[in-house]
Amino acid sequence: MNRDLFNKIRTQIPLLSERKLLETIIDKGTYMVLNEGDILMDYGHNIRSIPIVLEGLVKIMSQGSEGKEIFLYYLSGGRTCPSAFYCCLSSAQSDIKAIVLEDKTEIIALPAQIMEDWMVEFPAWKNFVMSSFQVRFRELLSVVDEIAFSKIDERIIRYLSKKAELTASNNLQTTHQQIADDLNSSREAISRLLKKMENLNYIKLSRNRISIIKLPEFY
Repeated sequence: MNRDLFNKIRTQIPLLSERKLLETIIDKGTYMVLNEGDILMDYGHNIRSIPIVLEGLVKIMSQGSEGKEIFLYYLSGGRTCPSAFYCCLSSAQSDIKAIVLEDKTEIIALPAQIMEDWMVEFPAWKNFVMSSFQVRFRELLSVVDEIAFSKIDERIIRYLSKKAELTASNNLQTTHQQIADDLNSSREAISRLLKKMENLNYIKLSRNRISIIKLPEFY
């Protein structure tokens, strides 16, 4: 058994600390190291494994009726994707895309066919799955609330703050177009607001990078 992987999962995901479950995860799972830009799941594909992120960052997107992509949420260390669970359990094709955002992102992929058996055999696994659905549901409600009620400048600040928190860095590698896509806005509007934030000394802009100086605390 891979002792380092055993200890990493136990540390990152306390809900899965039951020894027999951890040993089964390591035995049945496939450990992978992915790089920025790798596609973990894509629209219309059959999902044959459930990814659990151990280190790094993955972005989950959905596709609207006109083909426009919509940002849903991030998966960071210790997190998994409830949409993948649903597709596996219902034998449905994927309606999401999962894109790796950081080099050396570590993932353990668990085969879909064992998901239902584990729900019965391991109470800790069932708790982990239900907790994942609850966390993602709250995040989606937050996204809906922001789109409906928040000004775009408030949404940008929350977006930058969240990404800085997840990456543990104030230097964010991203583009204005990427932020516009994630916030369902136009690149021109995002660029204009980012420039305003730079003039207020909140951030510093450079090519494909945003450095956070100090974001307003009242947001």
